[in-house]
Amino acid sequence: MVSSGGNADVMDELAAKKLLEELRNNPVNTGGSTDEYLKKCLDFVDSKKPRSGPSHLYCSRTTEVVREAATFLIRLQAYQNSQAWKERLIALFRECLDCVRGYAEARGRSDKTYLSSFAPNTLRRFNETIDKWQSEIVLASFRDAVASSNPLPSFSLYHALTNLAITQNLEVRNFIIDNAPTNPYTDWPKEPPPGLLLLRLDTDERVREWVRKQWSHCVPLTKNESGSPHMLILSILAKRLQSGDINHASSITSTTSTPPPSQQNDTILPPLQLWSPLPDVLKLTLGATPFKTIRNLDGVDLVKLIEGHLHDNDKHFPHVLRSFIRLLQTFGPQLWENEASEYPQVKIDAIRDNPTFDQLIQKNTQPALQVFDAYLTSVWKLDIFSEALAKTVAFMCGDLLHPRYETSCRSKVMLVLAQILRSVHQKAKSEMSARHLVAFRETTGIHAQSLSIVAFSREYKGDVWADARAAMRVLFQDVLAADASELHELVIRLSVTYRNGPSSSVKDLGNIPFQIHEAMWNRLYGSLATDDGEAMALLIRVIAISAHLDALDMDVYHSSSRNPSEELKRAYRTEVKTYNQALEIIRKGFSYAMTNYAGNVRRATLQEFLQRNEVVGSLMAVMFSPSEELQSAAQELAMQAYDVEGRDGSFKAYIQCHPGIAFKGIFSTLRTVNTAVESFIEACTISRSTVLCLTDIIDILCAKPEGLFWDSTFSDIHLPEIVMELWSSMAEVISSIFKRTPTWAPYKDTDWMVIWMRDALLFARDMVKQYTVFHSVASDTLRTSQVGPSPVKAQKGKMNKTDKVMMGKMEITIGEIIKWLKLTDPELLHQSVQLLRMTLKCFEEGSVRPPQASLDRLEGIVEKGEGGGKNHLTRDHIRTIGEAISPWVGIEEKSEQEGEEEEEESDDGIEFVGMKTVTKEKEKKEKAKTKIDDFFGASSKGKGKEKATSSKPPEPAKPKMGIMKTSSSKSGSTQGSSKLKEIRDQVRQQQQWRTTSTSTISAPLKPAPQPVTKGEAKSAPTSEKEDEGEEESESEDSDEGGMEDLVKMQKSPKKPKIPAPPVRRGIVMLGGDVKTVAKQRYTAREEARRTQLRLKPDLNPLHRLILSWDYDHTGEDPPHPKNLPPPRFSPIPDSFQNHDQYRSILEPLLALECWSQVVKAKEEPQEETTWEIAGKQYVDEWLELDLATTDQLPTKWFLSETDVVLLRPTGSQNRSIMAKVQSFKQSVRGCLASARCRPPSEDIGLTVRTKWRLTKVFSLSTVHREYAALIGLPYYDLFDRILRPQPAKLPSISPERLRHTMGAYAVNEPQAAAILGSMETEGFALIQGPPGTGKTSTIMGLVGSFLSNRTQGPSSVEPGKTAQKAPPRKLLICAPSNAAIDEVTKRIRDGVRDSKGTQIVPKVVRVGHDSSINVSVKDLSLDALVATKMNAEPGKDITNTSSEIAELRKELQKVNADRLQKIAEFQNTENNSARSTLLDTEIKALNAKRSSLNNRLNQARDKEKDSSRALDAAKRRFRQEVLAEADVICSTLSGAGHEILELFDFETVVIDEACQSIELSSLIPLKYRCKRCIMVGDPQQLAPTVLSRKASKFNYEQSLFVRIQKHRPEAVHLLSIQYRMHPVISILPSKVFYSGRLQDGPDMAQKTAQPWHKESLFGPYRFFNVSQGQESSSGSHSLINSAEVDVAIALYNRVRLQFSPNGELDTRIGVVTMYRGQMLELRRRFISRFGTDITSKVDFNTVDGFQGQEKDIIILSCVRAGPSVERVGFLADVRRMNVALTRSRSSLFVLGHASTLERGDHTWKRIVEDARERLCLVDGVSRGTFEAPTLVKVPAAVAPKPSKKSASKSIVDSTASLTLMPPSEMKKSHCAATAASMKSPTDPQPSSSNTKIEDTTKEEHPDHVGYPSARDGDVEMAEDTTSSSLTAPREPPKSKPRLPPPKPKGGPSLFIPSKRPPKRPAENDGPGDSVGSSSIKRRLAAEVRDIYKS
Repeated sequence: MVSSGGNADVMDELAAKKLLEELRNNPVNTGGSTDEYLKKCLDFVDSKKPRSGPSHLYCSRTTEVVREAATFLIRLQAYQNSQAWKERLIALFRECLDCVRGYAEARGRSDKTYLSSFAPNTLRRFNETIDKWQSEIVLASFRDAVASSNPLPSFSLYHALTNLAITQNLEVRNFIIDNAPTNPYTDWPKEPPPGLLLLRLDTDERVREWVRKQWSHCVPLTKNESGSPHMLILSILAKRLQSGDINHASSITSTTSTPPPSQQNDTILPPLQLWSPLPDVLKLTLGATPFKTIRNLDGVDLVKLIEGHLHDNDKHFPHVLRSFIRLLQTFGPQLWENEASEYPQVKIDAIRDNPTFDQLIQKNTQPALQVFDAYLTSVWKLDIFSEALAKTVAFMCGDLLHPRYETSCRSKVMLVLAQILRSVHQKAKSEMSARHLVAFRETTGIHAQSLSIVAFSREYKGDVWADARAAMRVLFQDVLAADASELHELVIRLSVTYRNGPSSSVKDLGNIPFQIHEAMWNRLYGSLATDDGEAMALLIRVIAISAHLDALDMDVYHSSSRNPSEELKRAYRTEVKTYNQALEIIRKGFSYAMTNYAGNVRRATLQEFLQRNEVVGSLMAVMFSPSEELQSAAQELAMQAYDVEGRDGSFKAYIQCHPGIAFKGIFSTLRTVNTAVESFIEACTISRSTVLCLTDIIDILCAKPEGLFWDSTFSDIHLPEIVMELWSSMAEVISSIFKRTPTWAPYKDTDWMVIWMRDALLFARDMVKQYTVFHSVASDTLRTSQVGPSPVKAQKGKMNKTDKVMMGKMEITIGEIIKWLKLTDPELLHQSVQLLRMTLKCFEEGSVRPPQASLDRLEGIVEKGEGGGKNHLTRDHIRTIGEAISPWVGIEEKSEQEGEEEEEESDDGIEFVGMKTVTKEKEKKEKAKTKIDDFFGASSKGKGKEKATSSKPPEPAKPKMGIMKTSSSKSGSTQGSSKLKEIRDQVRQQQQWRTTSTSTISAPLKPAPQPVTKGEAKSAPTSEKEDEGEEESESEDSDEGGMEDLVKMQKSPKKPKIPAPPVRRGIVMLGGDVKTVAKQRYTAREEARRTQLRLKPDLNPLHRLILSWDYDHTGEDPPHPKNLPPPRFSPIPDSFQNHDQYRSILEPLLALECWSQVVKAKEEPQEETTWEIAGKQYVDEWLELDLATTDQLPTKWFLSETDVVLLRPTGSQNRSIMAKVQSFKQSVRGCLASARCRPPSEDIGLTVRTKWRLTKVFSLSTVHREYAALIGLPYYDLFDRILRPQPAKLPSISPERLRHTMGAYAVNEPQAAAILGSMETEGFALIQGPPGTGKTSTIMGLVGSFLSNRTQGPSSVEPGKTAQKAPPRKLLICAPSNAAIDEVTKRIRDGVRDSKGTQIVPKVVRVGHDSSINVSVKDLSLDALVATKMNAEPGKDITNTSSEIAELRKELQKVNADRLQKIAEFQNTENNSARSTLLDTEIKALNAKRSSLNNRLNQARDKEKDSSRALDAAKRRFRQEVLAEADVICSTLSGAGHEILELFDFETVVIDEACQSIELSSLIPLKYRCKRCIMVGDPQQLAPTVLSRKASKFNYEQSLFVRIQKHRPEAVHLLSIQYRMHPVISILPSKVFYSGRLQDGPDMAQKTAQPWHKESLFGPYRFFNVSQGQESSSGSHSLINSAEVDVAIALYNRVRLQFSPNGELDTRIGVVTMYRGQMLELRRRFISRFGTDITSKVDFNTVDGFQGQEKDIIILSCVRAGPSVERVGFLADVRRMNVALTRSRSSLFVLGHASTLERGDHTWKRIVEDARERLCLVDGVSRGTFEAPTLVKVPAAVAPKPSKKSASKSIVDSTASLTLMPPSEMKKSHCAATAASMKSPTDPQPSSSNTKIEDTTKEEHPDHVGYPSARDGDVEMAEDTTSSSLTAPREPPKSKPRLPPPKPKGGPSLFIPSKRPPKRPAENDGPGDSVGSSSIKRRLAAEVRDIYKS
C-alpha cells in the first residue's frame, strides 16, 4: 500500500473534486496509477483532518469532496498494510453514528462506481472480507460489554443493524436476543437501519418489543431505491405473506455479501405474526417507495394482497386494516386507477361488514375509524365522493351510535366524525370546490340534529363526551364562520360585478352558488343550553364575523345607470334574496340566546365568561353592528355582568374591564368596516353604526372628568401603542367613509343620507376635537400634563413619531373632506367646513404643514369666493376656510435640503417629507403671547413712537420669505420672482393710496397676531400653468366617482342671500392676464387676512390679564405683577395719532372697569355652589380644571363660556383663584364644567377629588366684544374717522326736499333735516335729541329713507357665467339697553313710511336672548322667527326626548331592582319546585323587559342626538334665512358682536341713545364694514355708567358721540321741538340745559292740561321747599331724607284722594330720586302706607333707571339737605338734572331743600331762582301741607311769555282761589269733575300697565353685557356725600360743545301731510318719542291732523 507522505503536493478542493469525478466516470482496478490516486486522495483527506475531535468522513459534518474521497478510499481495506486506515475507521464508528450509516451507504455507491471495474467474484470476496472485519469489531464490543455486565453499546448495535450481513451473523443475533435492550436509543439517526426492520420480523418477543419502542423514534425513509436493503426486506415479507411460508422470516440474503446458509425453523408462523410487522414496515418505507414498485415486489402485488385479506375474520385483521389505511394515506386515488367506479365502496363495505371490524371499533375505536378519513381522501376527485361521504356519515351517525356500543366508543366515533367532516370542509373551502361543498352541506344537513346534540345538548355534557363535544363544536365554528365569511365575500362579488357595468356577466358572480348550512344554524339555536358559556362564546365569535353586514336592497342592483342585462338582473335578484335570507337565518336566534344566557347565570359566572379568550373582542364587533338586535344582545351581557345601561355604558364596561382584548376587537372591527366601506356598493348603515359607536368610545375615553384616559387606575396595557393604533384606525375609516359616500348617494333616501352624513361629520369633529388628548396619551404625557406643563408642548415645532403617525393619517382625511365642500345641503356644508377648520387647526398647533395639494385646492376655493366654481359655499364658509389656511398661505414648502439642515440643527426634532414645520417666527410670536405685559404692551411703547409712526400709512405685514422648490429652469423661477415683486409693489401702492386717502395713521404695532399670507411669499405664475392647474384641480374634483351624484341627489335648498362684501365697483371681472389674476389673488388674500383680524382678534391677552388677578386684592386699581411697572393711565384725548396710542390709553381703562366689576361682585350677595375637582391638565400656559357636582343647583342657575368664576376650597377663605368657564353641561347624573386658570405660583391645593366653592364673579361677554373692537379697530373702514374725527358740515338742503321729506315720513322740519343730512354723510352723523323731541320718529324716518334708497350688493361675474344678483343691503340699528332697542323694534314693526309716503312694514329682526327682550316684540326676536319657520317646515319631526329618556331610565331602574329581588328569592328557595319555576319565569320576563327597555333607551338616546343635531342644523339654517330675509336688524350694542351677524356687512349703522354707551361699546357694530354710522342721542342727558371712578376721571365714561361732537359742535343735527312736557315744565330745561333752543310742539299746554292744574297747590310745575328736611346715611353708601319721604307720601295721597278716587292715575305717577337709598326708603314707606299693590300703581326708580321713560306726574326727591352740606354730590351732574326734570308730561313736583341746593350748586341755584321767579316755589312744605283741612295759598304761577322761538301758544295759568275744605270733602266735590275730565277725548288717557318696559342693561345669556347701563335703577355710584367729582362747575365748562345757534324767526314748520293712511294703527304715530305714551301720542297725532286740515 502507498503510505501518506508530506503535504507539499496536497490537492486543493477543486483538484480533488476533478480527480474523483474522473475516477467515478472511468473506474480503475489495479496498477501503479491506482496507488498514485490513493496517495493523493489520502493526502487530501488527511489535510482536512481537524486538530482535535473526530475526523468525520462519511456524514454531513464534512464536505462533499471529503465524503467522496473517503468513499474512494474504501478500497484501502483490500491492502494488507491498511491497518492505520482501519483503526481510523474503528475510532470513527465509535464516535459518529452518522458516519456509520454513511459508511454503509458509501460501500453500496463504491461497488457501483469506483469498484465497478472489478470482476463480480473479486468484488464479492472483497465485501465479505469487510463484512467479516466489521462483524469482528461488533462482536468484540459486545463481548466487552457483556463481560462488564453492561448493555450492548449503542454505537456497536447500530453498526450491526446498518449491515444485514452483521445482523444475520448468528453470534451477533444471539448477543442481541440474549441482551435485548429494554429502552430505545435516542441518539441514533432518525431513519431506521435495515437491520431494525429485520428484527421486527424476529420470533423473539423481547426483541420485537424493543424494536417497537425503537420504532417510535424513527421517521419514514426519504428514499428507498430498488435493491436497497430496506426494499429487499419488504419484498421478502410480501412473499412470505402471499405464500404463508413457514421458513424463518429473518433469513434474508445481504446484497453486499454471500448469503449464509438458511436457518431452518420447524415452527409455522401464524398469520398474526406475519401481518403484525407489516403496518410498521409500510409506515417507514411506503413514502419513499414508488407505487409501481409496491404493485410488483418480486412478483407480488402488495396492494391486491392487502385488499384480498380485508374479509379476513381473524386476529390479524387489525394489522390488515392498518396496512390498508397506510396504502390509502400514501397512495390515495392511485389505488383506484383502472378499477370500476363502485370498486372503492365495495372495499369499504367489506370492512364495514366484517364482524372483526365491529369488534375492533369497540376495542380500539379511533384507529379503526381512520379508514374512513383515508378512504374519503382517496376518492376526493372521484365521482363517488358525495355518495361515499353520505354513506360514511350515515354509518357513523346511525349504526355506530347504537346503544349497543359503549358510551366511550360512541364518543370516539363522533370525535372521528367531527375530525373527518372538518377535514372535508376545510379542503373543499381551500379548493373552492362547489361539488364537495354541496355534498358536505347536504350530508351535514341530513345529520345536523345528531351533530348538534353531541355538540350542545346537556345529555352529552359528561367527561366521556368532552373530546367529541369539543371537536364537534370546532366543526360547527368552522362551518358557521365560513358561512358568515361567505356573506361578506358575496357582497364583494356583487359589488365588483355591479361596478364593472355592462361588461359583467353571471360568471363574475362566482361558480359556487351561495348557500349557508341552514340546518346547522337552526339546530345550533335549538340545542343551546342556557348556561353553556363555551357554546355562547362560540356563537359570539361566529356572529361577530358577519356583524357588520346588513340586508341588501334589490333596487341597488337594478340601477339603470349600470344597464345590467336581464340575465344578470335575475342573477342579482337570486343572490340578493339568498343573501338576505341567509343573514336572517344566521341572526334570528342570537339575541334570544344571549338574553337567556345572561339571565340564567350568576353575575360572577357571567364576568368569568367574559374573561374567555376573544369573547369581548368579538362582542366589540357585535356592538358595532348596524343591527339593533345584535347590538342589544351584546349590551345585554354587559348590563347583566356590570350593571350598566345603554350602548355607551356597555362600551365603557367592556373597555374598562377588558382593555387589551376590547381594543384588539375594536381594531379588528374597524379593519373589517374599512374593507366593507372600500368594497361594497354602499355601506351606509354600517358606516353610520360605526361612527355612532366611535363617538361613544371617544366620549368614554376622552370626556372630562369621567373619561378613562383621565383615570389613573385605568388599564395595565401600554396605552400609547393602543391609542396610536386606535387613532390610525379611526382616521382610516372616516377617510374611507368620506371618500366612498358620494358613490353611495344614489342608492339611499336623501333625508336618511343627510342624517347619517351629519353623524359622520360630527364624529369626525369629535375625533379632531380630542386630538390633543389622543396625542398626549400617545406621547405618554397625559398623566404628566396633569402635574405640570406638557413636555410635548415644550417641543412645539419639532415632530416626533407620534406627530408623524397621527398627522399622517389626518393628511388623508383633509383631502377627502375637501371633496365634501361641493355638497348642497347647508347643514352638511357647514359641518364640513367646521371639520376642515378644526383639522387644519390641529396642523397649526402641531406646527405641521398640511399636504400642499390640499392647500392649493383650498386656496383656489377661497380665491373663487362665494358660489365660485361648483360649490354652494357662503361668505362665512369662505372666510372660515381662508382663516384656516392662513398660517401656510405664503409660506412655501421647504426643500428637502433645507429640511435636512434643520434636522441637523435640532437635537430631537424630525422633519418628514410632506409635513414641513412652520417657520420659527410663528413660534416666537406664540411665545410672545404668554407675557402678561402684552395687555399693556401698547402703553409702554405708544408714547415713544407716536412721532415716528404718525405719518406712516398702514402696511401689510412683512412677508416671511420661504425657499421655493425650483424647476429645471432657474431662469423661469427668477423671472417669476421679479414679476411677483412688481405685482406686490403695485398692490402695496394701491393699498397705501387707498389707505392714505382716508387715513394717514400707521398700522398698529401689536393689533393682534398676524398670520403670514401666501401672497407675501409665493411667486406669481410665469405662464399659463397656474390656470391649467386650476382647471386640473377642478377636473380632479369633478371626477371623484359619484360626487356629482351626491350633489344632484341632495335637495338644493334656496341659498340664503347673504350680501357680498362691499367693493368700490358693482361688478368685479374675474380673469385677465396672469399678472392681473395674481394681483387679484394677492388682494383677496390680504383682504381675507384683514377680515380675520377684524372679526376674530386674539382675546388671550385679556384672559391672561384678568385671570392673573388676585381676587382678594383690595383697592380700586387691579393687582399687577410685581416684576412689571404699573400701567399708565391717561385721559382720553379728543383725537389720536395712531392705533398704538389709542390702545395704550383705552386698554388700561378697560382693565380698570373690569376690575371694578370684580369689586362690585364682592359687594353683592354671592350664590355659592360646591364642586369637586375631577381632573386637571396643563395645556400650554393654562391649567384646565374639570369640575363636577351632584348637588342640587339653584333654579335657572348655569354657567356660560364667558363667565369668570371664583374658586375657594371648602373651609378656607385665604386661598382663591379666578378661572374662566370653558364649558358647562347638565345631565341627570349631575353637572360637569371645565374652567381655565393661570397656574398659581404657589400650591393652593388644586388637587383632584378636593372640594371647592364656586362663585360667579362677572361675565366677559361685553368685555370680550369691547376688547375685540379695540384690537380689531385698525381693520375697520371707519378707523381713521374714529381716531381723528372730522365731522362734515351740515349739508345745505333745499326747502323743497325738506317739505317732501316732512310729508313723506310724517316728521317735522328738524327731523327731516336730520334724516336727509345723515343719509348723505359719509362717516359719522350726529343727531341730538333732547327729551320728547322725537328721536325714535327720526329713526323711523332714517329706516324709511334707507329702505327707499338702498342698493343691491356688488355682483361677481366670472367669464362664461351669468352674474348673480346680490340681495339688498340691510340696516343695523343698535342701542345700549334692551329697553331702548325694544322700543325701536316695536315702532319699526308698526310700520314706517318710504320716500313716497307709503306705509310699509319692513322685515325686522330683534337679535338677543329671549329673556331680555320685551314681551311686546318677542315675536320679532330671532329665536321666535326661527321657531316660526321651523314649525312651518313640513315633514320635520324634531322633538325633545329628554323626558322620555328620564322615564325609561326610571323604569329600567325599577325593573333592575325587581329582577335582583327575584333572583335573590330564587337562590334562597329550596324544596319548592313550583315556586322556583314561577320565579324563573318571572325572572325571564323581567330580563326580556329589561332588554326591551335598554333597546328603547338606546333608540331614545340616538333619537335625542339626531333630534338635537337636526334642531341645531335647522336653527342654524333658519337663522341665516331669517337674517338674510331681514331688512332691518336690531340689537343691543353688545349683542351686535354676536358671531351670527358676521355673515353680513352693514354699510349703515344707526346707534340710538349713543350718548349712553362708552366708546368701546359703540365700536362693536362698526366692524361689519360700516361706512356710515348715524348716532342718535343727547349728550345733555345721562352719560354711560362706568363703575370705575378712576376710569371716569380719565373720561372713560365719555361716549364716542361726545368725542366726535367736540371737533365740530355745529355739525350736530338738533331736534328742537319737544312733544312731551307742558310748556311750564319745558321752559326750565330749555333755559338751563339747551340755551333756550328747545321749543314746544303746537298746543302742548292744552294737550298736557290736567284737572289738578286748576288747584293752586298743584300746577304743572312746583318746587316744594322741604325746609325741615335733613339728609342721613342709609347704611349702604347712599343717602335718605325722611322729611321728603313724608312729603312725597302726603302729596301722593292728596292727589290720589282728590283726583284719582277710582284709580284714574294708576301707573301715571312716578317717584324718582338721585339716590338708591332714598328710592328704597320711598318704596318701603309707600308700601307700608298704601299696601304692596302700590308698586303696580306708582313707579319708584332712580333717575338713572328712569331715563327713557315718562309719566304724567313726576315727584322728584332731591334728598340733599342740611346746614352743613356745602356740596350736593352727583346731584350736581347737569345731565342727571336734565333727565330728572324732563320725565313728566303734565306735572313736575320737586321736593328739595332750597337753601342747600342754592348753596351747593350753581345750576340748582338757577333752578330754585327760576321757580321763585315764576312763582312755582312753595316754601315751608311739610307733610301737613297736604294733610291740612285747607290748602296753603300759593301764588299763581307766572306763565311763560310767548316767544318767537316758541312753537306753542301762550300758556295762561288761571289760578282761581280755592274754597277751603278738608280732603275728604274735596275728594267728593272733585270726583265727578275728575272722572269726566279723564274721559274727555281731548285729554290724555291713562297709560296701561305695560307702558313701562322693564329696563335692564344686562344682555341675556350668553351675551351678558358687563357694563350696567345708565338706566339701571339698581346701580349705585359710590360718592363722597360732601363732594363729587361730577359736580357741575359754577360756570359752563369750556369743553362743553356748543349747540347750533337758534334759527331766526318763526316757529317750527308744521307741514304734516293731510293724509296718513297707515296699514295698521300705530301706537306711537307722531313726531314725539316717548316710551309708554301710545295713547297720548295718538291723541296728539289726531289733533295735529285736525290743525293741518284747518
